[in-house]
Amino acid sequence: MPLRKFLALLLSLSLLPIGLTAQSAKPASAAKVTISKASPETPEQFAARKLALQEMLQRLTTTGRIMQVVAHPDDEDGAMLTLESRVKGNTAMLFTFTRGEGGQNAQGAVFFDELGILRTLELLAADKEYGAEERFSHVADFGFSKSAEESFQKWGGEDVPEGDLVRAIREFQPDVLVARFSGTPKDGHGHHVASALMTIKAFHDAADAKRFPGDGKPWQPSKLYTGLAGDEATVVPDEDQPSALLGGKTPEQIALEGLRHQESQGLGNIASRMKGPRPKLYSSYKLVDTSGHLAKRGPESDFFDGIHTSLEGLAERFPDEAAKIPDLAQTLGRAANAIQHASDELKANGPAAALKPLQEAAKILAAIPGSECADDCPRGLATRLAKKRAQLESAMELAAGLEVSLTAKLPNRFAMPGEDAPMHLHLANHGMQPIDLRPWGEQRTIPDYIRKLPGKLSPGETADVDFEQPLAELTRAPFYRESAVKDSVYKMRTSYQGWTGSLPFSLVHVTVYWSIGSFRHIATVATPVLIAPPFSVTVAPVAILRRLNQPHESTLQVTAQNNSEKPMSGTVALTLPQGWASEPAQANLSVAAGRTSDAAFTLRWPEKESPMQSIVKATFTSGGKQYSENYHLISRADLPDAFPYYAPAQTTISLINADIPERHNIGYIMGAGDTLPDDLRSLGFDVHLLTESDLANGDLAQYDSIMTGVRAYATRADLRAHNQRLLDYVKQGGTFVVQYEQDYNAFNSGHYTPFPATMGRDRVSQEEQPVKMLDPESSILRYPNRITNADFDNWVQERGLYFMKEWSPDYTPLLSMNDVGEPPLEGGLLVAHYGKGTYIYTGLSFYRELPNGVPGAARLLINLLAAGHNPAEQPTVNARK
Repeated sequence: MPLRKFLALLLSLSLLPIGLTAQSAKPASAAKVTISKASPETPEQFAARKLALQEMLQRLTTTGRIMQVVAHPDDEDGAMLTLESRVKGNTAMLFTFTRGEGGQNAQGAVFFDELGILRTLELLAADKEYGAEERFSHVADFGFSKSAEESFQKWGGEDVPEGDLVRAIREFQPDVLVARFSGTPKDGHGHHVASALMTIKAFHDAADAKRFPGDGKPWQPSKLYTGLAGDEATVVPDEDQPSALLGGKTPEQIALEGLRHQESQGLGNIASRMKGPRPKLYSSYKLVDTSGHLAKRGPESDFFDGIHTSLEGLAERFPDEAAKIPDLAQTLGRAANAIQHASDELKANGPAAALKPLQEAAKILAAIPGSECADDCPRGLATRLAKKRAQLESAMELAAGLEVSLTAKLPNRFAMPGEDAPMHLHLANHGMQPIDLRPWGEQRTIPDYIRKLPGKLSPGETADVDFEQPLAELTRAPFYRESAVKDSVYKMRTSYQGWTGSLPFSLVHVTVYWSIGSFRHIATVATPVLIAPPFSVTVAPVAILRRLNQPHESTLQVTAQNNSEKPMSGTVALTLPQGWASEPAQANLSVAAGRTSDAAFTLRWPEKESPMQSIVKATFTSGGKQYSENYHLISRADLPDAFPYYAPAQTTISLINADIPERHNIGYIMGAGDTLPDDLRSLGFDVHLLTESDLANGDLAQYDSIMTGVRAYATRADLRAHNQRLLDYVKQGGTFVVQYEQDYNAFNSGHYTPFPATMGRDRVSQEEQPVKMLDPESSILRYPNRITNADFDNWVQERGLYFMKEWSPDYTPLLSMNDVGEPPLEGGLLVAHYGKGTYIYTGLSFYRELPNGVPGAARLLINLLAAGHNPAEQPTVNARK
């Protein structure tokens, strides 16, 4: 079994969402069983199985549990988690306050809650590399924050995020609690500061029964660390040493493998970008608090210094639970000796030789009675013994050479609720002894497909079982926001109150009974099945920007996608605001299985005298049921998991009071991805997406203005190569509008601007802060729309980011703005005359504002594209080269 596949199986149970009920195990039809010869285990597969068993034996030697707390996906110290989990064998958990839904996207125009699900999947893939479990709070990333105070204000107070963290601490029961950040201004992002402050508070609050009552039994971690400690560090993990348990790699290298899954963060090629000696990817940590008999001390060699984490040490650590279990320390010592014997046998004679001592260890632990203690007892002993028993089962499967896998055979990747999903169970014996597959226990509760397994699976044999599984609830996120741009805390569906899991995958579980000799084992395997409605209904476009003086109509396309296995038909109709009309009023659609069908509507509305925003919804009715949502699968080849994203089948129509210039032929250089080309077309511009050939050889003079998408210089090598042609275009009279770049160092070193200018990290994250126009009579602020203070009302998430911090006198700043308590910033909108044309740099977040129908942002962007084209004015010529 490949090591990565083993790690996925190892974490599958620990990463399952908390509080979910497994799908019914009763098959809908008789099972089909096939017995055949297995392909011989290759030397590479055998080595991977042996290495996986070696890692599991390391886990069995320790009962340590460590939790790291961060603010966003990609904040994690993956090297530290890898070292603690996969090298030292401790059980590790990562608690992430937000899902990164308010961030930028280096891979496309997916933002807000959909981006949050993508980043959750990316982080889960990284966690499997690190060997860590994952939990989240239900607060959202609302964009860059410059203070913890703003974060708490947006999140509804400190108790909202801390309550989730306390709940996770009480459930996971860590010995060591580690904040990734320091809780001071040096953390940079306000979310980072807040995450550390909440970790410090939760260290004691998790043990206080009066704090967050009803959220689990109190638990007191033994040690608390904060990160970014620098010279004050008490622990600096040694993460650059190769480990045999990592196949000769270092924890740092595994951390890079985890980060590369986070492509939406721009980290997909992080390993190739690191030339020469790699910088340390870990943080230094400072011990800031302890509990019980532990005392603060100086430099330490390990987070667990002073904590007895051996198996036999459990009796000493949890005396209340151990008190009524006779000779517990001696019993645990015998189990530890058997585990050490298994490790010795593995090294000397291979996996098969480790099975008997592992069975002896499992027998010893199975004989330990359930611990008894008071109602307020946290049951730390019971939690750790249960973990060791589960790890022993996994170790014995590896030693015996038993492979168990489960897959769903869905042609469309989706199953329908109430239907039966075809499943395939595969068993293979790669070991040296026959495996008895006869189930024991109450036969009535054992599914037919398990009872039909062969009584014996000989070495080199496989058993394949095809059966059908009835399915229940839809697979969908239990967290939602009514407005992604206004709400910074998710609401949770009723049955998920208090849930801190990652994503609620709909899981089909299978239990396989097996034995070698007299010792009975249970192998549990689970696989996600995506359960969705038969129809996904999509409205395009999802947002329409129109000027009041444009024709009062627009075209919509409604698409019904049939994800079932049979053809279906129905009618689609629109829900319209009062006084609006559509042609046709409704449309009939017939949709083949696995296909789509479209209906076009012409939408008309009465003449409006003032700006307004309305929502038009689509509903498809088929078989007496109504469908008014679209969903699609968020997946990627490098991500082991996939999950559907749901959104209402609707479009938002924003009517704004604006004019566009007479000359409105635009060339657009798409960057990382945004919807501005569609938004500009909707406003009446002729927009052409410029290709590599256009930039290299095309006639750029045909365009009145050219604009780059966000982060275009970072993603388009052709733009970097042909930047001079664009500057020549400006020199000859064109207008060139450049949007922000995230990699400002690369942009600065490329010298892409016509005159010296240096981009920085300056931003204004408080979108409600006032904006001052430095020259209200500037042509750019007057034509074709008079920009006023009202045009800066109702912006979403932020004003802008990556402003210029220095520039030559050739540039004229037009706007000044700042966050509370900070000096004014003037580098968010700079204009320069170059030759006969106009060069504009803007860090304003148009890519967020226009899709959300912000009128003032649209009016201002129109003016930028009209710069130099006011027929009432002659262009200024700047002869400087």
